[in-house]
Amino acid sequence: MTWLIVSQILNGFATGMLYALVGVGLTLVLGVLNLPNFAHGTLFAFGAYFTYTVANLTDSFYLGVLIGPLLVVLIGFVIESQGVRRLYAAHHDYQLLFLFAIALILQETVILIWGPVGFSLLPPKFLAGAVTGAAVVTASAFPTPAISQGMKELKMVTTWPKNFPGLGTTAERLAKRITDNSAGKITVKVFAA
Repeated sequence: MTWLIVSQILNGFATGMLYALVGVGLTLVLGVLNLPNFAHGTLFAFGAYFTYTVANLTDSFYLGVLIGPLLVVLIGFVIESQGVRRLYAAHHDYQLLFLFAIALILQETVILIWGPVGFSLLPPKFLAGAVTGAAVVTASAFPTPAISQGMKELKMVTTWPKNFPGLGTTAERLAKRITDNSAGKITVKVFAA
């Protein structure tokens, strides 16, 4: 029983965070463009499917990543020039209805062309796998006589995997340069997970 309550609380938090993220995204788009764009999610889907299709047709992941977004820009241009531009002077409700309709039309178009089941595209070997590690370089140096006596604080943690051996040494060289040349407090943080 306790596990069920904890599970429901965590699901509620996750759902609430998702709603907050969607709300922040829509607010940002509305604030920047003064346009309530509900069609951007389906445009992202079109970009993914275009990338998948081009990569499968040409056997080139990079060509798919290059051409897929350009095709989405073309669709976005058509939507903006033929529909949204005519609604700039109208109330936000009309813009919202138009873009919501466009979102539904594009979503059904995706289902008609590629089907209701999603696809996956394997990245090239260069991008495959996970990167784990962290480097934190914190240097504090204040222009006091203590610096000349070598009283500098340096903390560094590096746990880089074997396939990235140069990153740890780069962080060490950066830390040495910071402590040798710093005149104030400098903090550099690099994380990869």
